Amino acid sequence: MLGLRLDQAAWSPTFIIWASLFVATALLYGHLFYWGGIKAARALPWAMAYAAVMWVLYYGGLCVVLGTRVRRWMIARWGERETQRNFNAVMGIVFMHQGLAQGAVADCSIGQIAGPPGWLMLGGAIVLIALGTGVKLWATVTSSLDIYYYNDMLLGRPLSDSGDAIKHGPFKYFKNPMYGVGNLQGYGSALLIGSWYGLAVAALYHASLYVFYFVFERPFVMRTYASRPAKA
Repeated sequence: MLGLRLDQAAWSPTFIIWASLFVATALLYGHLFYWGGIKAARALPWAMAYAAVMWVLYYGGLCVVLGTRVRRWMIARWGERETQRNFNAVMGIVFMHQGLAQGAVADCSIGQIAGPPGWLMLGGAIVLIALGTGVKLWATVTSSLDIYYYNDMLLGRPLSDSGDAIKHGPFKYFKNPMYGVGNLQGYGSALLIGSWYGLAVAALYHASLYVFYFVFERPFVMRTYASRPAKA
């Protein structure tokens, strides 16, 4: 999500703030859900609330910033470079929290799924985690880290030739590997510990990503890049 890029102004104030918040929130997460901060009987409602807040901040924030005049106000106030840097940092933080929230919900509802043999659930979970993580990493290596339409949408124009269609690697087999197969690890993680709530949150986040894609991102991509030739 470009929230933490060691190859881009690693010791800028934005990077230092991002890294500090990452460490602080990880410690807070551990204290609340693992080290006795919240009693087990009360942990699940807090975890569900955490997941709901992250859903609102991420998808609501994207819709407000990228779908309204807010982005123009930000650019006018801070300039394109600083706006892009701050936007990526904030989105990176919220995206990280989505993963933490999903994990918190699953960890607070372990053992809900009963019936299938343990070896079958374990095998299915490992396959989903390996497939999702592997395809997402493969897609990133194939397309590079800068395939990131949110930045283009933020500034209202293509920033490079990275919008050209890619027809090799995982893109040869999947139309949208980052958003589709690349998110299967969320289901696998929930299945690994037998959490229905974890599966539900994974499905909610996954479905919301596609809603945003079809409503906001895909129309922008089609308008901006549809006429460009495909990469070999």
